[in-house]
Amino acid sequence: MEQRYSDTVRRLIDAYPRLTPQLQQAARFMVENPEEVGLNSMRRVARSAGVKPATISRLSKALGFGAYDELRKPFRDRLRIHEPGFASRMQEVQRRAADDHEGLFAELQAQELDNVGGSLSDENRSVLTEAADTLLESRRVFVLGLRGAYATAFLFHYAYRLFRENSVLLDTHAGTFADHLRGIGSDDSLLVVSFPP
Repeated sequence: MEQRYSDTVRRLIDAYPRLTPQLQQAARFMVENPEEVGLNSMRRVARSAGVKPATISRLSKALGFGAYDELRKPFRDRLRIHEPGFASRMQEVQRRAADDHEGLFAELQAQELDNVGGSLSDENRSVLTEAADTLLESRRVFVLGLRGAYATAFLFHYAYRLFRENSVLLDTHAGTFADHLRGIGSDDSLLVVSFPP
């Protein structure tokens, strides 16, 4: 039977407590960075996860997969289903980075400036003010950063705690952040930082 992405992630999470620390590190990386797994080779995933390629191979076997490619397949399928053009766009960016890194850098810089300008535009002022009021009135502010957006969530949490003590940064390791939300109530807020693949 073909393994679905959600089933594979469930296997990673369920197996997590029984894994060695190195295998846990690899499993955590896979759960938090599914695009990386879908797009990259075992060696590249291992390097990004901070483990040896043999660790990824052992993790595949520990989860009942014959080889890394079997474990990787549901991650690749997820990219095709959710964002059919994502993989080809990423390959194009990688090609351009090798051929014309100056042009690519200028394009990325312009996109980031547009993002900041759009976020802080006059049209968004009322939305940002309303969000700030909501946070100010909240008993607790839970902060969640998903995958590559974790750094942004961490920065918000850090800066926010310079002024207020009611922020809770949610741990995303092995997908356990929902466990930390058990006590959330109507007088609390949840700030989620994420982006589509």
